[in-house]
Formats: sequence, C-alpha cells, structure tokens
Amino acid sequence: GYADDRMLHPGDLVMLDVLVGESLPEPEPELEPVPVPVAPTSTMSTMSTMSTMSTTSTTTKAPAIVSDNVESPGRRDRHLEGAVLLGAGVLGVLAARRRARLRSAVPGARLPLVLDADRRTEAALQGDQPDHLLARVDLVERVLGDALIDDGAAITALAVDSVGSVRVWFDRPVVVVPSPFVAEDDGTVRLPAAIAVEMLAGRSNGGVFPAPALAHLGRCEHGELFVDLEAVGSLAVDLDTSRSRAVLRHVAASLAVSPFAAPVRVSVCELDDPVLRETGRPSLASDDAVSEWRRHRDLLELALGARSADSARRQSGGEAWEPGVLVSLDPQSGVDGIPRRGCAVVGGSWVSGPWRLVAEDGDAVLQPLRLRVQVIELDEAESAAAADLLAAASEPLIPPGDVVELLASSSSAAVEASSIDYAFLVRTLGQVEVVDHHGVPVRFEKAKSQELVVWLAHHRERSTRGAARSAMWSADVRDATFANVVSDARRSLARAVSPDGDVEWIGRTLTDDLPLHDAVVTDGDLLQRCVELARHADPVTACGYLRSGLELVTGLPFAGTGYLWPDAEGITSSLLVLSTGAAATMAEHCLQLGDIDGVFWSTGRGLQVLPGHEELIALRMRAHAGAGDLSGVRAEWDAYERALAADPWSDPEPAPKLVRLRSELLAPVMSA
Repeated sequence: GYADDRMLHPGDLVMLDVLVGESLPEPEPELEPVPVPVAPTSTMSTMSTMSTMSTTSTTTKAPAIVSDNVESPGRRDRHLEGAVLLGAGVLGVLAARRRARLRSAVPGARLPLVLDADRRTEAALQGDQPDHLLARVDLVERVLGDALIDDGAAITALAVDSVGSVRVWFDRPVVVVPSPFVAEDDGTVRLPAAIAVEMLAGRSNGGVFPAPALAHLGRCEHGELFVDLEAVGSLAVDLDTSRSRAVLRHVAASLAVSPFAAPVRVSVCELDDPVLRETGRPSLASDDAVSEWRRHRDLLELALGARSADSARRQSGGEAWEPGVLVSLDPQSGVDGIPRRGCAVVGGSWVSGPWRLVAEDGDAVLQPLRLRVQVIELDEAESAAAADLLAAASEPLIPPGDVVELLASSSSAAVEASSIDYAFLVRTLGQVEVVDHHGVPVRFEKAKSQELVVWLAHHRERSTRGAARSAMWSADVRDATFANVVSDARRSLARAVSPDGDVEWIGRTLTDDLPLHDAVVTDGDLLQRCVELARHADPVTACGYLRSGLELVTGLPFAGTGYLWPDAEGITSSLLVLSTGAAATMAEHCLQLGDIDGVFWSTGRGLQVLPGHEELIALRMRAHAGAGDLSGVRAEWDAYERALAADPWSDPEPAPKLVRLRSELLAPVMSA
C-alpha cells in the first residue's frame, strides 16, 4: 500500500493503530449538532442543501494485526483470514476471471449484483498480512537457492514475521552463509527485516521459482510458516480426524491456486472440496489418485537420474519440470517408496517420515523442528464461500437493455446536463487524487484522510462511520484514530475551498451518519452522465459528450493505491465496464462517421484501462481494414495476443469472435 506518496516499509505495517493515530493531534469534536443550512448562491452554483443521511450498515471487523516482531501462535484455529497462499491464489484467480469477463463486455453491459457474503469472503481472503510477505518468501527462496545450489543444501521450511524478518531451515548444515543473511546458533539462517526486497531482487537471477510445492501451514513463533513439500518428501498431519481433514483441505486448496504452484501436479484423494471443484482439480477416488501419483513419481525418477530436483528444474528452465503431490487423509491403497526428489505425500497418521504435525497439549507441533503452529483449518463452509466468490466472477455481465442497478458511486442527480459545476472532483479513473474546481490537488496530511473522501464519494447511500472504518482498515482502530482522520479530511477540504456560511464538506451529525456534500463528485459520476447524454444524441453530438468524459480516463481505476474495498464491492469492475463501454460507443460512432483518428483515440483510452478488451480490439481491426491497412490488422491481433500472454492467471486462448473477425478481414490476403 501507499501512504503520503511513498511505499510503506515493512515496519510501517506493524501497528496500524499507531501509524494512523498516535502521532496525530487530539480530534476536534465530532458529535456536536449542526443546523441544516442552504448553500448560498456563489461561484459554485450547484452546491445543494446539506442533508443528513440515515442509511446504516452492519460491519464485520477483521482480526487485528499482530504487532510484535516475534509472532505468537495465539488461538489454535485459523481460517480464511490467515490463509496467506490460499488468499493470494484465490484473489489471483478472481482477478483473472474478472478481467476475462470485462474483456468481453459490450457497451451498456452491467455487472451482476455483488452479494454481501462475497464481499465478506473477499475481505477475509485479503487478510491482515503485509503485502511484502509473499514477495520476501519468493526472493529468499531464489537468492538462497542460487547461493547454496553447489553445497547441495535444500530449504525445507521458512517463516516470515510481520515486520519482514525471515528465518530459514535446511535439510543439512550450511557452512557458508551468503550476505545479507545471518547464521543463527540453532543452525537456521535469518534475513533481517531491514533488508529491502529491492536489494534481494538485485541478487535474484529471475529464473524459475525453486519451490513450487511450498505449503503454508500457519503461524509459529517466528511468523507465518511455510514448508517445501518437495524438499521434505512427506508430511503427516497426525491430529484428530476433523482437524487433520481441515488442515489437509487447506493444503490441497492452496496448492490448487497458489501463485507458486502452477507447475505442480496435485492428486487429491477422496477429499471433496469446493475450491478444488471450482478450479478444475476435482478429488479422485483413492485408487485413482494413488495410481496417478505413482505414474508421475516413476516418470520423475527416470527423468532425474542422479540429479537433485532443484538442479533438474534449473537445467530445464522450469518448462518441463512438474513436481507431484498426493494429498490424502487415509488412502485405501498403500503408498510405498516415497521419494524425496520430485514428489511428496501429505496425509494423515499413515504417512511415514520425520516431518509430522502432531498434537501436544491441544496444540499442533511440527516435528522435527519442535515448532508450535497455529495451523490453518479450512472447513467446508469456508471453502464453499471461496468457491462461490470465484463462481460469481464467472457469471456473465447483464446485457444492455435489462433492468439493472446504477453504479453505487452514481450521484448524477447532482450534475447538470450541459454545464457541470462542482467544488471538488474525486479522480479514481487512473491515479487517485482529489482536486478542486480549478484542477488543483487537495493536500491531505494523512493518506487515510484522502481515502476517506474517496470512500464517501462512492458510498453516498450508506456513508456511515461504521461502514467506512470496516472498509478502510483490516484491523480494528480506536475511535480517536478515526475521528482524527475525519477531522483532517474536513480541514483539508476547507483549506482548499472555503465553504460558504456554516456548510461543512463532511457533515457533523449526532448519529453514525457521515454525509459528504453534493458538490463533491467523482470522475465516474461525470463519465456516467456523459454516457447518458450520448445515448439520446446524434452521432456527432454523442462523440462530443463521450470525448469530454473519456478525457477523464487516464488508467486503471484506483491505480497506485492499496485500497481493499473497491475490488470487493465491485466498484473497480463497474468503472472498468463504464470506461470501456464509453470508449467502444464513441469508436462505433466514429467508425460510422468515417473518423478513423477518433476510433483510435477512443479505443486507446479504453485499452489503457483494460488491455486486450475484445470489443475495442475488434473496432481497431475494423478501422485498419476500412483504411486498407491489413498490416495494421495483424499488428492489432499481435497486441491482443501479447495482452493475453501477459496475464499469468488467465486463459491464453483468443476469443472465438476475434479469431473469426481476423479471418474475415484477412481473407482476401490469405486466399491470394
């Protein structure tokens, strides 16, 4: 995330409460009654009457961020909020499905309603982990793997705490520890939290990730604990049956979607799981799963020969190496001869080997490291919620003409038809900023203050203190902290443009309501209004409206922010549909009018928001063909294929309608 236009350091995320609140002055009173004035006539002619909003909402608090350098296992069960790999993987698949759906959107299409249950699930999957955690795991594996490959030492486990310190365990003693890593007395190697990821990135060769079968087990005293299943060979989850099943369900589901595990072949034995079904990796019968795993194991044994798994993967460039993992609570067929090279088994008490999760005094302890672990236990209901979230992202958009809800951010009633006047414009169609009616950015002392204004502008129907706090913080914050943020936002807006009379840009109420003045609008509001005006205008006039709206579009909505709420609430997707739809509509009018430059300008605006958008690519291909430029048609097709290839989570297959269009436009050349 970002704060005050700078990247957060790992330590900044330790105490979010301190980050936002401790250094701020005492808040001004928030609950004093205020009269309801009517804005006087002034240069801001559209300033409307301040009204008190009565909408309330129910909020759900996420667990607080752990603030100590050394983590404590705490309670014994952890669920979606702590599932680091599962969360990253599901959110990655979710984003890819959303992009694929948005690429196929036609002008006027709308998003299906986002369910509250899906919002809560996405918020839980986003969790309370710092953004740098998985990046540090990735780079430590690469850098240490490169440095120690000649020694034959393999990383078996590693842990990352909340400030970025990484502790690493190996399968054998390490003689020489490369800088900037530090050798510990217990035989482990540690990366200090002060070492930035940029320094590690400079030492990585950027090649194949050396531990694709990395599994996240939970939190230990050193932080979030990961075990390389391929390196340890076998892992027994020897808890009671219900807990073992929940732990294995999490391991299987996270491997199915893990950003590290794309090349892993996961064979799941009689562990029916919604996430596995939704991602196309269904559970197999016992004999089938074991047979599939054995066949893959035997092939790998032949391919490896005398080489280690890591060296073989590096020599193959990551293209042909696919480690296999069998996940089974209790297979009916025995699994013998488990190799430590290339394949692994994760199961119940039947699994042999030194690596075991065992129950001691009600806790889960990982042997042979003797680490007490707050394990991730994923029950079927939680897995079903994650699967439902993924399934919802695959639902088709509502076609034009159907009765749909307007954007949650829409406040077009406050915007006049031809001359739009406002006090502040909240820009989210690209880099986020709040500007006054002259285009001068408002300077906020705290990044959270600007986020509050942005959130309020997109939630006029339910702009309450409780809803804002729940959306903006993954951890619970003190009342004084939130009051300080509100006060800073109010003061910053008033410094930029002085309100008339007793008007407040952010109203004071005796209730939970937190109303934003109607003269604060978003660029999405203005673009929506331009689209509405263009819908009932002739092509020439419509192009004028749409051009003025598209000039507000500068990039991906909410670019450069770490806001968690726009994606979960469907606001980002709604703005993408609005922007690409407006661009496609203008391009269609320009194509009809013979304005080829207009086609490329409007589609260019849309493609900088969503590269590879099918309708926009089709319009550009038609414009090139209409101008007799068949090389331009080929260039657009190549750009489309590059956009698909650049998305690591999506299906690289081109859309059938674009394949047909390409054949149609290039048919004379092909036949010649």
